[in-house]
Amino acid sequence: MIRQRINRVGYPIAGALDRLAALEQFTSARTDTRRLHIALTRVRRRGMRIETVYDIGAHRGEWTRDIRVSLPDAEFILFEGNEVHARALALDRA
Repeated sequence: MIRQRINRVGYPIAGALDRLAALEQFTSARTDTRRLHIALTRVRRRGMRIETVYDIGAHRGEWTRDIRVSLPDAEFILFEGNEVHARALALDRA
């Protein structure tokens, strides 16, 4: 009801409110990646070396691309059970 009244006044926020959940999820994922980057940087500064990273359920490899910056010397092994995404990963790595 509030959305309808606001939309009548000329502020079409109903669409924006519907997209809010997706925006929160995107922002949260980016924040989590940034926190992980900071944690991995601290670990490296303390002398710990991460040689291998397993990305289980790699989907299209976005997480690996984001984290690879934090672990430039690590070997990344990606697993994806969905054949469609597995083919996309294989093509991306070729």
